[in-house]
Order: sequence, then C-alpha cells, then structure tokens
Amino acid sequence: MKRPKIEIDIPEDLSEHFVTGAFGGLTPAGGNIIYYVEDPVIEMEDYDQQIKIRKVVRKGKVMIRMSPTTFKSIAIWMNANLKAYEDKFGEIFVPEHLKQNAESGAVEDFH
Repeated sequence: MKRPKIEIDIPEDLSEHFVTGAFGGLTPAGGNIIYYVEDPVIEMEDYDQQIKIRKVVRKGKVMIRMSPTTFKSIAIWMNANLKAYEDKFGEIFVPEHLKQNAESGAVEDFH
C-alpha cells in the first residue's frame, strides 16, 4: 500500500520556548517529556556582601505526551541529528554529572 503524502503546516503564531533541560519517562501507557528552564534564587549575604545561589527552581514550560512508538521514533530522530551534527562540527561537551544523570534516568537531576 502506498503511503499518503505528508504535508507540514507550521502556523506563524506557533509558540516557541527556550529550555535548559527536560525530564520525563516512558510506560506502557505512553511517554511524557516536561521541558523546563532553570531559575536560580539568589540572596545577598549581609556579612560579606557575596551573592549566593540559595536554590534553583526548574519551571516547567511545556509537557508533551505521546505513545511509546512516538517516544522511540523521536529518540531515533534526535540521535540521528546529534550524530550528523557531531560528525560535522565535533563532539558536544556534556559535563560528567549530566551524563551520569541522563544514563541513570534520575528524574530530579535529568537534563
């Protein structure tokens, strides 16, 4: 059977978000990815006038839900794009703690 032609329609008012990380997961019921930005909460120390980061708040920007098949196809697509980029421009540096968190699936620190 011949596959139908696929047409892409991207509206001019499509919302756009810059994100600094993501977390989510995959179950038999489906996958989800929450993209977020990190906002540091800073405070000034009175005794030495130093600025300290008290905490980092990860503010969710958008949650995407999908089937397990879509989740996997997006992972394949992203890996293919990453390989093409690194073949052309060289390896992208990722700090070791982010690699470990991503590989372990640690939700609280997954970037």
